[in-house]
Amino acid sequence: MDRTLLAEYRTRALGWAYAVLQQPLVVLDTETTGLNRHDQVVQVAVIDAAGEPLLLRTVRPSVPISRDASRVHGITPDMVRDAPTFPDIYDELRAVLADRTIVAYNAKFDRQMLNQTCAAYRLEKFPAQSWHCAMLRFAEYHGQWDYSRRSFRWQRLGDACVLLNILCTDAHSALGDARMTLRLVQRMAELYAGEK
Repeated sequence: MDRTLLAEYRTRALGWAYAVLQQPLVVLDTETTGLNRHDQVVQVAVIDAAGEPLLLRTVRPSVPISRDASRVHGITPDMVRDAPTFPDIYDELRAVLADRTIVAYNAKFDRQMLNQTCAAYRLEKFPAQSWHCAMLRFAEYHGQWDYSRRSFRWQRLGDACVLLNILCTDAHSALGDARMTLRLVQRMAELYAGEK
């Protein structure tokens, strides 16, 4: 990919960050029992544009938490034993997300995991139209082209934050990752404003 086209992608990604911050938005992150098609949400955080939590819940899943997942996010079966189930928080979560732009780092994964959890309890799924993926936009900004996949290479959230000099705190907790995602989007918007 030539430099001109890369520069266009980069500017577009920064412009997205600037534009999305002008909307009524929330940033969402989940932690899960694992990465497979039957896994479920065990923690969800939704924050506002100032980084304040609108919802932060640990959830008792109906499937076991895998050891690999526990090693990443630190949530154990003992920690969720007395937690509410997903149906207990479902209405509150839907209300917090209603009529807002939802930003997530790897939005496809978070929405999929929420919807898998909905399916496990026969709850209505979350629609796709209001979701924005900060991971895909940062990949465009970063500009590392993957020729085998014919797309920009995704970067881990922590790596993306390091590249933009953002302090990584509470990584792999839903609240910590949501706040890092917000700071990443804000930093990209600042870079856009600086280029105008």
